[in-house]
Parts: sequence; structure tokens; C-alpha cells
Amino acid sequence: KHLKNEFLKLLTVAYFVVSTADVGLFKVCVTWLLASARLTTPQVQQHLVELNTIPTSLGILIYLVNNNFIGYLNYKLLREFQTMLAKSEELKNHVEIVGSKELKTDIEMYDRKHDEFIHSVSFNSIIDVFKEYPDLAPASHIGLPEFKIHLRDPWKDKYVYEWTEFFESHLTWPPYLFVTEVSKSSIILTYAVLPIFITSVVRDLTNPEVLRELEEIGVNIQLSNELLEINSLISKLATINYPNDGCLHVLGI
Repeated sequence: KHLKNEFLKLLTVAYFVVSTADVGLFKVCVTWLLASARLTTPQVQQHLVELNTIPTSLGILIYLVNNNFIGYLNYKLLREFQTMLAKSEELKNHVEIVGSKELKTDIEMYDRKHDEFIHSVSFNSIIDVFKEYPDLAPASHIGLPEFKIHLRDPWKDKYVYEWTEFFESHLTWPPYLFVTEVSKSSIILTYAVLPIFITSVVRDLTNPEVLRELEEIGVNIQLSNELLEINSLISKLATINYPNDGCLHVLGI
């Protein structure tokens, strides 16, 4: 609960700062993150249609929060938006956006609090908390393809940070994932994937060497059919030449 309260403080600052951001740039970058693969699921397409009707940057951020793209455990989009604002300042001859430095500082502070949290709780304890306080459990994402991680013993008694550090050390893509579900049956973590990282996720998590190493330490990967189908379509589209988009540079990705 303490971490969630700290996140609400951070979100208040983000709302204030983003309200002054250029809505065109903000909308283009959000759209790029959701549709970078040049194809969308019906649910993602609906998000894009609704986002395109929102006239302000603040409205877009509120939409992302309300639809579970941003939360106290999944807050990395805020960092990307802060990076976007900093790049925007550079493009405008370093004209400072009111509150942008404070937002950067607050995100760094929240990073530390989040790090303290995952170093202090085991999977067993955090699952018990989610069971007692369902409102603290991560919420599902609508429309983004997913994969599941099954953690067997002895992971139940390990601290959460031990898994996150191990997993991220095996990724070749930025750890830009959303935990959408934690189940106690073994320990099942459900991750949602932004379209921009689908090909990298599938490449890494179908690598026989990686899968063998994970199996040896009690970890199984289950990729959804939707994720695999979209990756197949992306692979086919990769043979087509498209003009480069500058938004990833603006986002710092």
C-alpha cells in the first residue's frame, strides 16, 4: 500500500507536467508504441481510435492509466514520456517544460522505492498480499499479446528482485513488459508485450539454449498463440521497405 501511495504522488506530478506537453508529439509517440509493428489486434485498434479522439496530452495519459498501461508496478511508460519531454525541450532550443526536472527527480526516487520493495518481499508474501488486498494486484491489459512464466520451487521463497534481475539479464530487448497477473498455483507471471518488442521477445524466448537454461532452474515459458501469430506476420512484413520513423529517437529507445 505504501508503494502504491508513493506512485499516486508521482502520478500527480506527471499529470501536471504532461498537461503542458505538445499533444501532437505525445500522440504520435504513444501510437508508435502501440502500432509500431504496422498491424494491430482489434483491441489495440480500438485503443488507437479512442486515443486519436483525445484532444490533450493529459487526457491521453489519463486514458493510459485508466486502461492499465501505467500503474504502480508498471510505470516504465512514465519514464519514457519524461525522456520524450526532455528531447522535446532540446528540439525547442532548451525551452524548459514546467515541472519536467521535478518529474525526472520524482521518477528516480520512485525507482529507488520500487527497488526497495522488490528486495523486501518474496513471491509467497506478495501473493498473500494480493490475495488479501485484490486492489493491489496488477490489472490485466486489454488487447496486448501476452506470455506466461511458470516458476517452480524454489522460486516461491525467493525475493522478487532475484527473478527480475535474472530475467532481465537474459533479455536482448529493453525490459519493457507489464506484469498483468500473479497466480499462486505454481507461480505464474503473465506479461503483456508492447508491439514494438514482439519480435525480440519471441526470438529470445524461443531460443533453445535460453529455454534449456531456464528449465534447469525451474522456469517454463508459455507464449500465447496470438503472440506467435503476430510475430509471424511481422516477419513477413519485414521484407517490405518502410520509411524510417523518428519517434523512437525522440523517445530515446
